[in-house]
Amino acid sequence: MVDSERQLSDKKRHIEHFQSRNDSPNLTFIWSNLFGSCGKDNWDSCGIFKDTKGRPYDHNKLIKPDQDNPREYLLFLTNGLVVPRPKTSPSTSEKAATTIKVFNLNAAPKLVGARREALRSSVNTAKEIYEWREGGEIDEDTFDELIQEELESLEGREFETALRDIFEYNSFYGE
Repeated sequence: MVDSERQLSDKKRHIEHFQSRNDSPNLTFIWSNLFGSCGKDNWDSCGIFKDTKGRPYDHNKLIKPDQDNPREYLLFLTNGLVVPRPKTSPSTSEKAATTIKVFNLNAAPKLVGARREALRSSVNTAKEIYEWREGGEIDEDTFDELIQEELESLEGREFETALRDIFEYNSFYGE
């Protein structure tokens, strides 16, 4: 149920240990502790950052993508940043904020810039569809069909979660 953030090419990925090998060597080869992650050329974000510069942190306060649905915690903005999803419990907000900080999801210029660039064309499409509805140019059924078509076209795309947020939440703030 995890949507993709970045496409992982052979040269830009590594196996991430959710609980680091240094902190929990007994979990080094435990499947539920292993995740695909960006890496090698992304030292300023992702799991490599988590285990080098993101310390100290409590792994219980991180979003664990095989147990937690990141979409319930995170909201992606049109400016490329990610924030805790509004109107959630304090513990959910804390888990989101801790994950954003520990993985450096908002301070890594390459990551934020790539996310913003991926959103650019979809932002215009979403704005247009919402404006058609607000202007009475399309009815609710047509609006729903257009949004559903756009959401289906996003499946498997890089930054899918961020792209989905544009169409599902129509949040054009932070531009």
